[in-house]
Amino acid sequence: MKKILLILYLFLIFSGCGTFLKSTDPAPELSPKLSPVKKSILEKLSFLPFIKLKTPTESSPAKIELLQKLGEYERIVDDHVAFDNKDKKGEDDIQDSTGKENSTGSLKKKEEKETIEEKIAEIKIIRGLTARYETWSLQWNEKTDLVGNDLSLIEINEIQKELKRISKKL
Repeated sequence: MKKILLILYLFLIFSGCGTFLKSTDPAPELSPKLSPVKKSILEKLSFLPFIKLKTPTESSPAKIELLQKLGEYERIVDDHVAFDNKDKKGEDDIQDSTGKENSTGSLKKKEEKETIEEKIAEIKIIRGLTARYETWSLQWNEKTDLVGNDLSLIEINEIQKELKRISKKL
């Protein structure tokens, strides 16, 4: 019984390893931009399942338009983050390195009240950011409706990754 299980186990191991070597996928074309050394390494290791050559793809005009819109969104997010950091900087000055509030820090905070003009300026900045977000989202929805059918799945995934990268800044 042990011999049968051992033979079956060895058969499964060797047949599983052999499937990677017997791959019938066509050989991908190497990019002309690769150095000769890198080309030879990739050619010799191309039988491994985790080594795949990526051929450079040309971006469609639809993807380029959407990436330009995402550039506008990134500028809005950068302005938003800069505004938030400006507000947080004042709070960080009050706290010491351990994160606990100093008793003198709380007194300074009470003494340093913002003037009405500063609050009005902050409200205007917030309203401006909100208006920019709203106009961008309307333009984004229109643009995606217009060019959505012209995009491939790969381009949609790339745009989603870019959008996630920008959103992580918030």
